[in-house]
Amino acid sequence: MKNPTPHPSSSSVGLLGPPPLETSLPRLPVEPGARDRELDRVGEVVARHADPRAALAFLGDKRFLFSRSGMSFVMYRDAKRCRVMMGGPIGPGVEHAEILAASCHGARRDGRAPVIYQAGDALAEPCRGLGLRLTKIGEEAIVKLADFSLTGSHRRRLRQKIRRIEREGATFEVLPRWELAERLPELRRVSDDWLRGKRTREKSFSLGCFDPSYLSHFPMAVVWLDDEPIAFTNLWMGADGDLAIDLMRYSSRAPYGVMEYTCAQLCLWAQEQGHRSLSLGVAPLSGLTEGPRSPWTLTAGAIYRHGERFYGFRGLREYKEKFATEWQARYVAAPVRRLPQALLATCSLVSGGLGGLFRR
Repeated sequence: MKNPTPHPSSSSVGLLGPPPLETSLPRLPVEPGARDRELDRVGEVVARHADPRAALAFLGDKRFLFSRSGMSFVMYRDAKRCRVMMGGPIGPGVEHAEILAASCHGARRDGRAPVIYQAGDALAEPCRGLGLRLTKIGEEAIVKLADFSLTGSHRRRLRQKIRRIEREGATFEVLPRWELAERLPELRRVSDDWLRGKRTREKSFSLGCFDPSYLSHFPMAVVWLDDEPIAFTNLWMGADGDLAIDLMRYSSRAPYGVMEYTCAQLCLWAQEQGHRSLSLGVAPLSGLTEGPRSPWTLTAGAIYRHGERFYGFRGLREYKEKFATEWQARYVAAPVRRLPQALLATCSLVSGGLGGLFRR
């Protein structure tokens, strides 16, 4: 993808500066076409950013604070007296500390606690400097594609599942985004079937949803059976060759093991295309038994150990372990006394309830 020329700085959208600069926080544009122009600027930054999760900016449910150069932004929503930023700053690393500080100062000036959801280890030092504590909420499963292979005794059962599904007539394909529009009605039926079967609803903020305008930004990995789609996942693509899966849905007529088949085929496809890594998303509450004990880790550890009946935390971890070669910690960063409020605010943004924080 050709890197577009960044827009010059503009006083109309979130200039950075020392707090309490009144223009440091953006407001949702109200004039006709202003929101579209803002999203165009967002798209230019996302196209240059390495982290595939930057694609969450296309959901249309967030506000943006741009850096002075216009080459970086943070995306956020307000909820329950918190300002929740999704991930860290998007854009060149040299601008991260400045724009993160501006966002935190602006939140406090507006009477809101600054919160960063799914922060990584790279934000630990800047967060401490801003009075935020990192609380682990899980681990992200990463497949380093150079190390992925279906050979070896540890992959025997996976190979058997793949062969069985292929014998049933299933095929795998990655549709480029410009071919997606005509297939969306079929894929929506798969999505609706999956939502009914899981007795769940669409999420937001940290997860995508089945919205045509959102999905039009991405390629789609599809599994076909009898010329009909039975499973799919849309793909986020970072500028440096990293990939991530977003939605993973399958129909009730899909054979058992279809998502393992999808992941395996997707890993092989990504290898052939020269991509570096594939993120399978966060395994919630995974790895919380290590490190200092706290009321949160004790409670979360108990949920992880005893909540299998209701959610399947261990099952999700075990599923992702079949592919992952690396695990990266993910945190909620918040003022220590505002952690419960920060978790509730994030829950309300993701799905409107506590289960939304943990469900992928």
